[in-house]
Amino acid sequence: MKAVFGSGAQMSVAMEGDHLCGLVVYRITTNTMVGKKIYSEDLVADPQAPVKGVGHLMMDYLKELGKQEGCVSLELESGTQRDQAHRFYFKEGFVIKAFGFKQSLKD
Repeated sequence: MKAVFGSGAQMSVAMEGDHLCGLVVYRITTNTMVGKKIYSEDLVADPQAPVKGVGHLMMDYLKELGKQEGCVSLELESGTQRDQAHRFYFKEGFVIKAFGFKQSLKD
């Protein structure tokens, strides 16, 4: 975790009293394709949270933070097997803009 947060990642949490309802790990970065963007690395919402809609609230938080920071987009990646997450992202207004490719560098 030290390497993740030492390289610019940040975390925000959603609490209801002492209950951790959700968290998001994100970073603000700039690349040649889109310019400045906010990138969500992880978003976790407790389905048993006393507050409903935590995932939506956290997405709204990222969108507002991105706008305040001058970002042009909010982006994320999601594993191909995560159908429930994909439904959530589509409901939140996300569209598929690219395919992600991966190759292991370990022997």
